[in-house]
Amino acid sequence: MSGERFTEELVLSELGLKLGKNGNVTVFEQGDVENIARLDNLLQKAGGKPAECELSDMNTPGSGKAKPEFLVVFDNKPNTIIVIECKKSVSSHESEKRNKPKRFSVDGVLYYAKFLKKEYNVIVVAVSGTKKEKWKVSTFDWRKGQSLPVELSKGKDVLYSPENYLRLVSGEAVQKKISIVEIQELALEMDDLFAFRKGKRIRKEEMTDGNTLFVAAIDDNNGVRQRIDEQPRFEGQCISVNYNGSVGEAFYQSKPFCASDDVNVLYPKGWTFTRHLGLFLVTVIRANKYRFSYGRKWTLEKMQETILALPSATDGFPDWSFMENYIKSLPYSDRITD
Repeated sequence: MSGERFTEELVLSELGLKLGKNGNVTVFEQGDVENIARLDNLLQKAGGKPAECELSDMNTPGSGKAKPEFLVVFDNKPNTIIVIECKKSVSSHESEKRNKPKRFSVDGVLYYAKFLKKEYNVIVVAVSGTKKEKWKVSTFDWRKGQSLPVELSKGKDVLYSPENYLRLVSGEAVQKKISIVEIQELALEMDDLFAFRKGKRIRKEEMTDGNTLFVAAIDDNNGVRQRIDEQPRFEGQCISVNYNGSVGEAFYQSKPFCASDDVNVLYPKGWTFTRHLGLFLVTVIRANKYRFSYGRKWTLEKMQETILALPSATDGFPDWSFMENYIKSLPYSDRITD
């Protein structure tokens, strides 16, 4: 099987589709849509991908007929289609000006879409690479009659089912199914993942009202007990974990703050925090709190030695991309803010 064909099979698998009829959607390969005259006519006008063509140029069609890797049409949404283009190498994903449709995946699928959007709302998907953990995926929403497409950040490096693509372009929360049996677990001590810093005691009588967040060993309000008139002692992009008080409560902190001495502050070792990774990791950390209590405190040494089971990539390292995309796939994830 050729590299590009492997990418195509991988795409169909991720979409949960096969060629032909799939419930309310139908998948066509290589522009084979003669039974849909409106769509076939647009592919004829587009022609094959030229070596070079500006995205705004509608007067330089290629020769022959357009043959995108896949076209997905909906029975219940006849004016919306998904067009997908694949390349085997991530180096062939996108050119600087998106004007080389024959060579690059993004350029090619946008070339097709600029003709299709004359009569359809087009969901545009470009996929490059033969391995899911290293592929590149770009997604665009090109509405009928609009001069330019809108790139969708939630469609970066992830594929969805056709129904979820409809949710994505309409602003609804996607609901990506993730199979637990496909997740390899990697057991790591927390000390392998995080650099630990201890909070510092500030006596109540020394506190006055101000603007700096004060994180204490409580179990609500993201750990923030009050705002105080002190310079922040910790930068954001970290996790606070209570080892006393409400033991085992963990919160992602995005902004600078002060913390009590009942709190440990965790910073990443050799990787970068995002708010989505933070929310995934605090859930995993909290899963250990049943092992500790006020009488059996989660001391710094015990916390450093605590083992976390995380999704693993095939290279034996944590699958940060999976964790981030999992949180992004949850209902209402579009409302997550710092």
